Amino acid sequence: LQIVPAPTVREPGGLAMSSRNRYLDAAAHEVAEQISAALRAGQANAASPSAALESARAFMSKAPEAKLDYIALVAANSFEPIDDEFKGRALLLIAAVVGQTRLIDNIEITF
Repeated sequence: LQIVPAPTVREPGGLAMSSRNRYLDAAAHEVAEQISAALRAGQANAASPSAALESARAFMSKAPEAKLDYIALVAANSFEPIDDEFKGRALLLIAAVVGQTRLIDNIEITF
């Protein structure tokens, strides 16, 4: 298995572009934009992996219409979970259901 990174193409509001977005009405689309906002909050508060995770979780808690599946922080090269001792490139991952649509997104963070 080889992971080939590529930039995420985003809509103007930050939502990752996906064919699944067509299932979102206007209200659900606004809620879905909170996923990328939560990722950016985690990235902005990345003093440590646990701080990044907590920031993303706190942000998502303000969007209860998004049914959170998971928030995870993993090593970018292996997708193994990391702890506060980790140094290097990581990915903050979020999966959530908005309406009937499951959305996933990620952002890179370097510790």
